[in-house]
Amino acid sequence: MIVSLIGYRGCGKSSLAPLIAERLHWRAVDSDRLIEEQAGCTIADIFKSHGEPEFRKIEAEILAQLFNEDQLVIATGGGAILNSQTCELMRHAGPVFWLSAPTEELIRRLTQDVSTTETRPALTDLKFEEEIRTVLQNRIPVYQAVSDFEVSTAGRTLTDLVDDILQLIQGWTPQSRTAIKEHTS
Repeated sequence: MIVSLIGYRGCGKSSLAPLIAERLHWRAVDSDRLIEEQAGCTIADIFKSHGEPEFRKIEAEILAQLFNEDQLVIATGGGAILNSQTCELMRHAGPVFWLSAPTEELIRRLTQDVSTTETRPALTDLKFEEEIRTVLQNRIPVYQAVSDFEVSTAGRTLTDLVDDILQLIQGWTPQSRTAIKEHTS
């Protein structure tokens, strides 16, 4: 089984994946960091040099390889859900958790993250906050459709989030997927 964490930038995927994996005695992978390691440059550099379509191709290939493994917690990139084949592999591999937060909270987190401008590429020609609102609005229906669970990360400790996610993992089975489209906050 593989646990996939999806959600917009700044929602907590990279922070939670290793904590969940540690409690499960599994391995955690941050797909964006793995892409950067293999490419030898930041995602922003990949976008600048080769464009978003090439990045999305690399991302889909790396995730496809990861979904062949077992006992893994994957912090996916925020746009990984844009590839329908990736979504299918993700859902086949195990439970999918959409980590959500209010738009204003995501803006605050990303504004405070000094690495945002260095490593995260612009996704549109819009101003920073307008881009977040627009891209998030477009992705929310996909996050909802792909996920088994929505877990709001706003105002919650990492420990509480890990405890909640582990409890949801324990009750998850592939057969119960449609019956438990459960949302927590």
